Amino acid sequence: MHDQTVHEEKERKNKEWEEMEAEEVEQDAMELAEIKRLDRGRKKHEKLREDNKYEVDRYGWVKIMTPWVPLGPWSKPGSDTTDFTILGYVDTSAHPKDKLAVRIMRECWDLSIQELDGGLGDTRVRIRTRDFQLLQRGAKRWVTFLGKGLLDPGERMEIFNTTRILRLVTTKPKAAVMLKDLNETFKQVNSRHFPVKLIRDKKFDDEILEEVARITNTYIRQTPNSERVEVTWIHIKTREDRGLVGLEDLRHVVFRLLLRAYGPTRATCLLSRANTDTTTGGHLVADLVGKERLPWNHRMLRMCRFMFPLSSKDGTPPAELGLLDRLYLPIEPMPDDTSAPGTTAPVISPSRLAQVLPQSRSPVSPLQWDVKLKTSTIARFGYLLHQRRPTTKTLTVTDVRGTTRFFAPITPHPLRLAQLQSKDKDAGKALVHNKTTLVLYYWPSPGAQTTLETLKAYANFKKRHRERAKPYISPAPYLELRLAIKDDTVLGVESLTAIKEIGVTEVMLPAALVDIAFTQTRYSRLRAPPEKLAEWWPVEHILKASHIDVARGKFEFPAHQKFPVPVRLFLDSRKDDFNYPAVGGPDSLHAATYTFAGYELRHAVSAPYERSRLTYSSVDAGDAGGRWTEVDLEPIAPPGSRGPRRILMDEFEAETFNDDFLDLCNRFARNDDLWSGGPTKL
Repeated sequence: MHDQTVHEEKERKNKEWEEMEAEEVEQDAMELAEIKRLDRGRKKHEKLREDNKYEVDRYGWVKIMTPWVPLGPWSKPGSDTTDFTILGYVDTSAHPKDKLAVRIMRECWDLSIQELDGGLGDTRVRIRTRDFQLLQRGAKRWVTFLGKGLLDPGERMEIFNTTRILRLVTTKPKAAVMLKDLNETFKQVNSRHFPVKLIRDKKFDDEILEEVARITNTYIRQTPNSERVEVTWIHIKTREDRGLVGLEDLRHVVFRLLLRAYGPTRATCLLSRANTDTTTGGHLVADLVGKERLPWNHRMLRMCRFMFPLSSKDGTPPAELGLLDRLYLPIEPMPDDTSAPGTTAPVISPSRLAQVLPQSRSPVSPLQWDVKLKTSTIARFGYLLHQRRPTTKTLTVTDVRGTTRFFAPITPHPLRLAQLQSKDKDAGKALVHNKTTLVLYYWPSPGAQTTLETLKAYANFKKRHRERAKPYISPAPYLELRLAIKDDTVLGVESLTAIKEIGVTEVMLPAALVDIAFTQTRYSRLRAPPEKLAEWWPVEHILKASHIDVARGKFEFPAHQKFPVPVRLFLDSRKDDFNYPAVGGPDSLHAATYTFAGYELRHAVSAPYERSRLTYSSVDAGDAGGRWTEVDLEPIAPPGSRGPRRILMDEFEAETFNDDFLDLCNRFARNDDLWSGGPTKL
């Protein structure tokens, strides 16, 4: 009986336990159903929000954006959480139903606690690659500008490059304001493109485009077929408010940087070893000049100079340097009162310039260009750098031929140059000239045609017979416009020069401390009084439209300009079969479109030196072009010659003049005391 009672009691207890468990299961099931129903409502609202392009889709530059949440343990780097909505509003250990209720209030009803919104919180935005790169340009100037005047102590902005995330640690209202300001900034993004074939016949490496983008504060990419280069930048609207219209935009700046570095050039460059023994062994020496002295494209390369050891293993000095006997073009002396291209001509005064420009009429009657081409010769001294890695392996001169080369000018100490000038017999009789010149370079626009039908046919003929996809070289000459500067003010036009031919002879002197580069230019100059040059309509347009601030080093110019140029200065017009009558004669002017190709601000001091002109220059070509100093020698006319006309010499005199100038340059280059800083003995 007792056993039966115990058994019945056990069955009753088990039944009660089963009923209690069933009730709990039923309650849990009902709560789960309610949670699912509420969650379905939340997801339906979330889908409606997506359909209305709410939040993230409101900003096209945003890939992912987390809602603002108060700071907490979840804000630490590496924290693993995806439910940002309820962080700070409910404990992480709360019941799922409580979390869902808070989540619905936050996401569907947009409810928040004012005390939390007024404290520090965290917002994270993942930005599109293009827009993120633009924020990074210019030492992150856009990010700095965004937070300027808004962030209080403890608030900050953080950028994570690997994930392209911008993190704002601010109050909720301030985060909304900053995101709105950032959106207004991205509304000013401009994109323009140009064909690659205008510059070269192959695509650009990504490293090249990235370097140009860094210099210009842009984002650059090539289209998938590599036929075009797309340039994107943040446009500053205040430029129009300051009257800066009609000038280069950053698409033009990128184009001219690539054109100057990789475009086709007319310069004929020859490498001379000055009779150096090709069997003598030498080494490649790197890091001889600072990167800031080089153009932007050469800063990316490893450049070395080839040098012989000071003495051989047996103690004998290196081989004696031979004399270079000829250059690419004949050496012509220039009158002592001029330099070419670019003469120290009288210039128009600022007051007269202000009177001339507003009253001038366009077009002015054609001015006179020099009929006969002149040839200038300038010898510069520095390092002939080769694109090679430094090596301990012994090489010969022949081993470094055929490499990419660049000539980097260097100078002795100015005191050493002063000693040279004081020892010259004629130095005390001549004045030392000190001048500042702003040189503007214009290249024929790639692909642009002239208004001359005959030259159009000539260009089309060239197109049909050139290699496929090879960049088109316009037949128009290069132009140099020189503006005289004094006390940071533009005085006026100094000269306008058309350059038809350039020859560069680079002389390797591995046994000396420096090399030599002879630059020869065949040119014609526009002859006119300074005020007439300023009135001529192409120059007038440049002077009116340009923004020149010498004191701050800010220079902006129109991207394109048309210049009327005589037919005889166009490429290949010197051929015997060129049909001059068909184009109106050799002196007929025909317009060609030019692209602004860069500038140089040159501060120069010059004085006579051994029947030549010795010039010490400080050159500023901008962030992309580099900044350097250089010293050069230029042959001048014998004493007694007058006027700017070509100096006439017989064959013997010309031969003697040629040998004397080359001998002077060789002696100047191999004066080790001059270039090493010791006492001069030249």
